[in-house]
Amino acid sequence: MRLVRIGLWTLVAAAVLPAGTVLAATQEREGFWIGFGAGYGSANVWTSSSEGETLDFGTVTGTVTFYPWASSGFFVKGGAGLSLVSADVLKDGKLITVDLGDGFGAVAGMGYDLRIRRNLSLTPVCNFYLGWPGDLRVGVETVARNWRFNVVEISLGLTFH
Repeated sequence: MRLVRIGLWTLVAAAVLPAGTVLAATQEREGFWIGFGAGYGSANVWTSSSEGETLDFGTVTGTVTFYPWASSGFFVKGGAGLSLVSADVLKDGKLITVDLGDGFGAVAGMGYDLRIRRNLSLTPVCNFYLGWPGDLRVGVETVARNWRFNVVEISLGLTFH
């Protein structure tokens, strides 16, 4: 939990810093970008207490990013897409993955591009993911009805501009 608080305070500080403190000139934002990151997340989900089972879930989304101030690296983003749920089960010494369902997924977040080179930024981000895969099924048997999940993620990424 301490890591989450540190990440949120870093984003708040970056958002309120005067633009000239970070970079004197307007930052260019055009062309193709790609980013990579790793971070910590927590989830509020139903889990099975059986040994050898794990529940995997996630979202695949398209996002739109908005920079409210041209001379600042602060941004907000939002998007929608697909949520996915599967389970890994250890049976007779073999790991079996079972697809349980998919449905609507969404993400909202904020972050800050801290330029370390002309075309490279360190990017702390806080994202909130929602997933509504609905009824979870194993074959034709329904194992959970109207299932939803949410995840809070704090991460640090590299963005190539």
